[in-house]
Amino acid sequence: MVRHVRWRAVSGEGRGCDWRGDSALQEALFLAKFASRVHLVHRRDQLRATECIQEYCFVNPKIGYHYSRTVAEITGDDGKVSGVRLASTKGEPEEFVPVDGVFIYVGVDPTNDLLVDLVDLDEQGFVKVDQNGCTSLPGLYAAGDVTDSDLKQVITAASRGAAAAFDAVRYLDARVCSL
Repeated sequence: MVRHVRWRAVSGEGRGCDWRGDSALQEALFLAKFASRVHLVHRRDQLRATECIQEYCFVNPKIGYHYSRTVAEITGDDGKVSGVRLASTKGEPEEFVPVDGVFIYVGVDPTNDLLVDLVDLDEQGFVKVDQNGCTSLPGLYAAGDVTDSDLKQVITAASRGAAAAFDAVRYLDARVCSL
């Protein structure tokens, strides 16, 4: 599994976020409960989240938008954040937004090279599994961030891994240990 920073939230006197999809707006709404201002930084000129979530954000006076931008640099001194430098995806001048903190929201891309021709994958490349971690190939189990689970959290991965291990032992016992 390759982990990468897919979404960034920058928080402070003016708070900001750089995300994609529904998760971006859900996190912006959450931050707006505590922040005086949330700046949503999006690399495209329009959001891709569901219309309902967009409407909640658009009516929230604490949330502002920086379209066609990416976070180029987080600035600060002595370990304290002072702002973010935003680059344009359309060749426009850079923009500086003063903030006093940064939250990093980590996303995942499935590293499935070994599995592409072996098991069923969903449209994003995640391995399809049942509740026990069984893939479409009998005897091959998957758990964690490479699977099609909605929750991408360590505790969920550990739980799913335990279930897959338990089922794998039963699978092997039925084939190897039968007397």
